[in-house]
Amino acid sequence: MDLIVDFFLIVGIILNLFVLIGLIRLKQKKLSQKILILFWVFVLVNILHSYSALHNIRGLNRITFIFEDGSRFILAPLIYLYFKSLFFKHTDFVKKNLAHFIPFLVYFIIYTIPRFVNIFTEPDTFTHLYTIYKYVNLALVKDLFFIFYCVLSLKLFYRVKKQ
Repeated sequence: MDLIVDFFLIVGIILNLFVLIGLIRLKQKKLSQKILILFWVFVLVNILHSYSALHNIRGLNRITFIFEDGSRFILAPLIYLYFKSLFFKHTDFVKKNLAHFIPFLVYFIIYTIPRFVNIFTEPDTFTHLYTIYKYVNLALVKDLFFIFYCVLSLKLFYRVKKQ
């Protein structure tokens, strides 16, 4: 089973690199293409994190953990902003849409950084994480957030499609 997972992860890394190289090589990058580059970089980090976990590559796992942990809080808004950048004007686009990344920033500060620090400290420095583990189903919160933004993206797509 590990061999099959390993195969898919390696294929995913290679395909992702092809997509990224293709996007980066474009001479003039529109805002939508820059958003796609960022999206694919986060997807690559997720795949690399899974690969490092499968093969117990501790250094790579710790480096990719920082970005993988809250990736669902950033990938979903990136999909939404990609659609939005395709169909709407770009004046102050980034400033107007920074609010979509507040959940990622909050999660990163409250959970990811303390969890990363706890990996290296004994005893754990941040004990509030135990309270979060006990009372909050983080996987469910991340999934609901992702689904919410997917629905927003679909609504935006169908609204523009009608026009």
